[in-house]
Amino acid sequence: MEQKSKRSALRYTLPPHRISYRKKGQTGEATLINISTAGLFAEMATLPLQPGDEIALILDCFKEQDDAPLELKGKMVRVNFDEFAASFIDIDREQMVQLLRLLAQEKRTNMGSGLVF
Repeated sequence: MEQKSKRSALRYTLPPHRISYRKKGQTGEATLINISTAGLFAEMATLPLQPGDEIALILDCFKEQDDAPLELKGKMVRVNFDEFAASFIDIDREQMVQLLRLLAQEKRTNMGSGLVF
């Protein structure tokens, strides 16, 4: 019997990058492990999270020179100690295009250094 993946989005495994997130006025940081157009997985979170929490994810690690960092709304789908998986919610077309552009740029910048599709 053929087993299907639960994921419909292409996932990128990256060299470790620090990201920021905000929850109810508090700011935390975590290490981004992988990301897709549907969500991300991070570890070493500094601010405790619970499944169902909605947060602002600030992807400042992908910031292009003088541009503001990409900020996406996320919902916690899995939390295990200091690790979390978040799905992106309310992402608009412009944010999706920006995310894809930043991931493509990251791939070009880090060719051969661990970026896996």
